[in-house]
Amino acid sequence: MKTSLIDARRQPGYFHYYKVQWYDTRSLCWREVQRRFPTKAEALSQAAQVAPPQTQTRLVEVHRDRRIPL
Repeated sequence: MKTSLIDARRQPGYFHYYKVQWYDTRSLCWREVQRRFPTKAEALSQAAQVAPPQTQTRLVEVHRDRRIPL
C-alpha cells in the first residue's frame, strides 16, 4: 500500500503516540503490546495491565520516521 493512500485514511494527529514493550527473557528481546496510547501518562498507567505479569516494561514513543525507547 502506498504511503499517500495510508496517510489519506489516517486522522490528523495520528503521530506521535506511545506503545508499551515488555522484556521476554526466553527470547532476550523486547516484545511490543499491540495497543496504541495517545499520551505518556495513559501508557504508564496501563503498562501493568497490558503486559504479562512479572515482566520488565518500557515505553516507546513512535513518530512517523523513528521510534524512541523511553
